[in-house]
Amino acid sequence: MNIKCCWLMTVLLAASMMIGQVHADCPAVCNCKWKGGKETVECAYRNLTWLPQGAREETQVLDLSGNHLVELRKDGFKDLHLVNLQKLYLSKSNISHISPRAFTGLAGLVDLDLSSNNIRQVPSETFPSCAGLMRLILNNNPIRSLSKNAFMPLKQLTTLEISNCQLSSIQMGAFNDLPVLEWLRLNDNRLTFVPEMTLPLTTILHGLTLHNNPWVCNCRLRPLQEWLKISAPSVPQESDPACESPPRLQGRAVKAVKQDDLACLPEIQMGGAPVEVDEGANVTLHCNVYAIPAATVTWTYNGEKCENHDDNEPVSPYVMSQA
Repeated sequence: MNIKCCWLMTVLLAASMMIGQVHADCPAVCNCKWKGGKETVECAYRNLTWLPQGAREETQVLDLSGNHLVELRKDGFKDLHLVNLQKLYLSKSNISHISPRAFTGLAGLVDLDLSSNNIRQVPSETFPSCAGLMRLILNNNPIRSLSKNAFMPLKQLTTLEISNCQLSSIQMGAFNDLPVLEWLRLNDNRLTFVPEMTLPLTTILHGLTLHNNPWVCNCRLRPLQEWLKISAPSVPQESDPACESPPRLQGRAVKAVKQDDLACLPEIQMGGAPVEVDEGANVTLHCNVYAIPAATVTWTYNGEKCENHDDNEPVSPYVMSQA
């Protein structure tokens, strides 16, 4: 009985010493504790303008949300020696600039939350330092465009959120080399279309949100409609993306619009230099017309319609051939 009591007291003493050590190696402005099975340093909403020093090397979660950091400088986290850090929360911290080497020393990072800051472009140059990221949150930042290969180093990324970001342009290839991506959020942006072959389509993808964007339902939206139809069984939408314009299609679900209604006004390209010709002689004029669906082209001269040439009919003085 005494042996059991001594053993229990030893365990309790060891636990209390460990807890005491955790708090002893804790930044003065933060709260350090075990949370969710991980050693966590909570420094949220402390009006910090710097990265707090003094956290243990064993720290796995660091919460710096709700501060006034403004800039993440070169080697800032490396100097903290948090080599075991897995999760870093930096939302609502007024961050507007991130050095390309800001996350150096965080090779084990898997979860990065940069939401609700003033970040204007995806910090692609920082990703080689944390190439093992599995979750990246960029919601509520003034990011207007995504460039090609914006997330290329992040081959382990499973969740990517870029909603409420004023996003109006996505380059083809923006989501290249994301082989295990499961969730992509692009809702509540300013997207009017996405280029062909841009959205990921893999057997692993489980969700992609596109609603609450001002989709212009013309010919440029045909690739998106095709993607929605193909992906429907495996990637259900939380809310169907709908047409914002033209007025005749406003409010209609994109995938429900007839393909012929996804049309564009013809674009006409005339020949370059002026053509000079003697009166009574023949002349050939070129006009390139691009339209989806195909347009009907009519030529007129002095109010008279130029007819297509037909070998079985008398030749009109104005002959049009269409290729």
